[in-house]
Amino acid sequence: MSHEPEYSTPSRSIPNFRKIVSLPAEPDEVWFEQVPRGTPGGLGPGDYFLVAVMRFSPGALATVVKNGTPTGDESPGILPAANRAWFPAPVKAAVRSVDGQSVLFRGEEFDGAPFASGAFSSGSFIVIDGGQYILLVLTTS
Repeated sequence: MSHEPEYSTPSRSIPNFRKIVSLPAEPDEVWFEQVPRGTPGGLGPGDYFLVAVMRFSPGALATVVKNGTPTGDESPGILPAANRAWFPAPVKAAVRSVDGQSVLFRGEEFDGAPFASGAFSSGSFIVIDGGQYILLVLTTS
């Protein structure tokens, strides 16, 4: 099984992103994609991850962090299926390990509640070490 992220092209539209998530602060840039997560005998074909990377100014990032609840996870990570080839270089550089269970990042993890909206009701976000980027993964179930 490959641990390489799949190739795809993310959306970059902040107005479209705003339609599917709550934004506690306005990002300067966004990359996002809805990734099917259905599995045979398990989750159905209508289940998705929302995978997003947002770049924030320092003030906006502080607002997001202030509204977040740290998970206390010392090894913040995402499922391999949420690891995307289009991640910006600073996010890719923050990967500290990849195994069959998760992709771990240098950063601090928070509950995704400040961004949850509509179908995307749960998940988490990671403030990537070094400052301006947040990696968000929300799910539909």
